[in-house]
Amino acid sequence: MSRRSTGVGSAWAEVQRQQQRQVEAQHRARVQQQREAERQQRAAERAAARNRREQQAEYRARREADALRRSDELDARMAELAGVLRAGCAVAAFTPADLFTSENLEPFAPGPLAEPIPMPRPEHYVPQQRTGWGSRRAQEQAAQAQYASDLRAAQAAEAQRGRQLAA
Repeated sequence: MSRRSTGVGSAWAEVQRQQQRQVEAQHRARVQQQREAERQQRAAERAAARNRREQQAEYRARREADALRRSDELDARMAELAGVLRAGCAVAAFTPADLFTSENLEPFAPGPLAEPIPMPRPEHYVPQQRTGWGSRRAQEQAAQAQYASDLRAAQAAEAQRGRQLAA
């Protein structure tokens, strides 16, 4: 009986050892998975931090470039205003007697703007003798269309001349 119990006992012990090894292997696998998940989490956090630092560096660079551009604009404006101040200080001082001096203004001379744009005359758009191509009606319609086009162009030119004259 001891042989049998030893056989059953050793088989039972072997099953226990296998179960123990299996439990330990499962435990090691869970620990390994947990370590891998933690490693991936740390890698993701490092990537997010690196991305955040890069975005902050880009933002700083944009702000510095904007500040430099604005500083240059202000320097140019200051130089312009300093020139105006120097020019103003170089002029003779204003006195009340200056109010009594009369100015001689030349009469307005518009030059070529004084002459109105000539408008097209309808009698210049009468079709000539029939040339053999197309009917008289088609020639008259073409002449009327050309007259209307030339009239619109002349009116636009006259309006432009009027605006320039007013300015």
